[in-house]
Amino acid sequence: MFTPSGQVDLLSFEDQANSSGKGGSGGGDLGLSGQSSFVDPVSGKAYNNAQGLNEAIDFRKGEELTQSVAQEQAGKVAEEQRRTDFNSRSAQAALQGGQNVDQYFRNYGVDPERYRGEINLSTNTAQKSIPDMDPNPLSVYDNLGARIFNELTGGRQTQATARLNEIFTPTYAENKLQYGAIDPFVNDILNSQLDPLSAQLGNAQKRGSLNDTGYQAALDALAKSRTSGASTLRNIGTGVIDTDRAGIDSYISGARNDASSLMLNNADTFDPNQYAVGAQTRVDNYLSSLGGDIQNALGDTAFTDLASLLNAGGAVQGANDPSAANPNGLPTPNWIADQALKTKPRGLGTEGAF
Repeated sequence: MFTPSGQVDLLSFEDQANSSGKGGSGGGDLGLSGQSSFVDPVSGKAYNNAQGLNEAIDFRKGEELTQSVAQEQAGKVAEEQRRTDFNSRSAQAALQGGQNVDQYFRNYGVDPERYRGEINLSTNTAQKSIPDMDPNPLSVYDNLGARIFNELTGGRQTQATARLNEIFTPTYAENKLQYGAIDPFVNDILNSQLDPLSAQLGNAQKRGSLNDTGYQAALDALAKSRTSGASTLRNIGTGVIDTDRAGIDSYISGARNDASSLMLNNADTFDPNQYAVGAQTRVDNYLSSLGGDIQNALGDTAFTDLASLLNAGGAVQGANDPSAANPNGLPTPNWIADQALKTKPRGLGTEGAF
């Protein structure tokens, strides 16, 4: 019988001996007197006595304990070495990764020192994300330079666009080029065409070619021509203003495209005020040429002529209303042609003056 530790169980042998002794032939040999050898159940080695077996077992246990302690210590040393190696790889990866990021910036003509704070923040975050005991910690820095560069570029583009939007509101062109700017030029063109005709109608009345009734009828016709002419001119002017507004909107769109396509190497030089000045210059140019643009679009169009007005007056006063200058009561062809020549529109020109 053996103990759990592999030694001979003497107590069990003693119990067996006592039991045998009760049979009568004297006991006390623990039942071992007939046992010639003792075998180690682990190694299978035989011993002549229990003491030898127990000593062998104790020795083996000691060796096993020593070996276990040595193995445990060796494992700790190996783990510490693996940890040391990992920390070294991580440090090398951080150094190499940072250098790679800096070089990426230099490749695009950007000094990485200008963005050292942002770069360090990203590289530190990458280092903290390295998986424990990763055999290739440098992999977390793959494309990190491009990611940082693009994030910084996108941020600068967003800032530039926001600064432009503060200047160029959605109604910038409408506010700068209002339809009311048309009115002075409408009046100037109408006056340049119709005021001479009004004067000629007055002369016709004074000569007796038109009586009071015919004169008033001619003035009414002139007023209708002024109204229809004003409508025509405002339609033309509105078209000119709309075209000019489209030009301003196109310029603003170009400015926004510039802002959204900024590169990091020139982002800090972006000045939205230069676009504000450029837009205002265009507005000023459009307004200064507005009168000429309306006149050019109108061309040689006349809203009425003297013959039409005299005919309108003559139709009301009657065909047979003689006067000293015109015994038949009607304007003569030569007189009408002469008056038409005198009242021919001379044009607005590019400045809107007559």
